[in-house]
Amino acid sequence: MSKVFIENTKIEIYEKSRESAEHVIKGDSYILESTVKNEFKADIYKYSDDESMLTSLVTRFKMQYYKLVFSSNSQSKAWNLIEVSRDLEVRVHRLSCDMFFIIGDNKGAEDTSAQFSFCRIKPSTKVEEFTTNITKLNRYVVTEKYVLVSFTITEPEEDKTTSSVVAYNFDGGVERKHYERIEHKGKVTESGSISP
Repeated sequence: MSKVFIENTKIEIYEKSRESAEHVIKGDSYILESTVKNEFKADIYKYSDDESMLTSLVTRFKMQYYKLVFSSNSQSKAWNLIEVSRDLEVRVHRLSCDMFFIIGDNKGAEDTSAQFSFCRIKPSTKVEEFTTNITKLNRYVVTEKYVLVSFTITEPEEDKTTSSVVAYNFDGGVERKHYERIEHKGKVTESGSISP
């Protein structure tokens, strides 16, 4: 099941694995050669006739990741934006011509960290990336000027949970912390407020 969304469009992903085996007997030896062929196909999201977002699947240290690549035909360039765990639901939002906001939501699963990233593409095909790993994404909203993110970070070894609502500007910088609640060893500290 596809878990990649670009600008609220679900990217259809098809995967198929085939295994083939070849048996060879040479003299007194028996040889079995097996090959696994993985086929991965994903829709291309087009921002325009010139600009596209490609999704592929890569394996690193026995873990699978979605790799997001932004490409421009007129510039003949491609930018490797980010690799996000396949266990997460990935959502991509283009904030400006050179800035992307990417969410990796664990949907509350405690065995995988969620994350959100700001990725800026550079003319040299390099990418400036700022990623925050979190325990749980509560909610996020992309407005005309800001990205408002509500998240929770749990640090079990310190018996500490921090819940925050933060407004980020489109450069990935903190514009304003609207609310923060820290529970540390049974003591609760709150700052800021949320007005309806």
